[in-house]
Amino acid sequence: NGISISKAFDLAIIGLENKFLIFQYKKLFSFIDSGLELSQAFKKIDIFDSLVFSMLSVAMKSGRLEVLSEEIAKYYQQKSENLMDRFLVFLEPMMTLFVAFLVLFLALGIFLPMWELSSGVNFN
Repeated sequence: NGISISKAFDLAIIGLENKFLIFQYKKLFSFIDSGLELSQAFKKIDIFDSLVFSMLSVAMKSGRLEVLSEEIAKYYQQKSENLMDRFLVFLEPMMTLFVAFLVLFLALGIFLPMWELSSGVNFN
C-alpha cells in the first residue's frame, strides 16, 4: 500500500545529512533486504528505544505500520522537545551568569581607572 520499503529508505536517506544516521539506515535496509523482520532489524542497529521495537512488532502483526510510524514520530518529537527544554533550563542561568560577569568586567574597566584618578588628586 503506497511505496516499497526500498523506495522509502532511499527517500529517507536522501533527506538526511547526518553521516551516522545515513550509515545506520543503510545497515538497517541491508538487514531488511536479507529477510530480517522490521522490528528485529531496528533492534539490531540499536539506535532506538525498546518501546519502538515492541510498537513495530505489534504494528507489523496488526498491519497498521503507517499509523504507528506517525506515533513513533510524535514520540521522538516530544522526546526531543523535552530534551531541548531541559537543556534551556540549564543554559538560561549560565547565560545570565555570563552576562553578569561581562557587565562586571566592563563596569570595573570603566570605574577602576576613575577611582585611581580620583585617589591621586589632592584637593588642598
